[in-house]
Amino acid sequence: MQEIRKVDPQAYWISANDPAGSFMGTFLYTNGLKTVNGTNFYPDLNKWYKIDEKKKYLDIYNRYEHITVNITNKKTDVKLLYQDSVELNLNVEDLRKLNIKYILTKDDLTKYNEYEHTSFQCVYSKDKDGYYIFKVLYK
Repeated sequence: MQEIRKVDPQAYWISANDPAGSFMGTFLYTNGLKTVNGTNFYPDLNKWYKIDEKKKYLDIYNRYEHITVNITNKKTDVKLLYQDSVELNLNVEDLRKLNIKYILTKDDLTKYNEYEHTSFQCVYSKDKDGYYIFKVLYK
């Protein structure tokens, strides 16, 4: 992560499809990376409105939220799990709306490479802990 940060410090990251949920997003943030998920003390409405243009989920955004992201081939949706816990099921093609460049995950995202506008390139994998870092490629 730090090597990528040195050459691409403005890149946006997410942690996704991870049983650790928002904790790994917070881990990215504490390592100096620009992170979309994790723990948000105040809702970043500019971010939310990019994926929720009709403000359908406005009642879910709250002051202090732990955001878990799951990459999916289904339509993007948001669920309130607990008072301070939000699950964002983010469609592969909606990654572009949030300008995501890197994803930390335990899931092999190349299974989504059949999409027309978005694909994934593995730039790091570690058998010991099971994490991958994927670079998101937009066509």
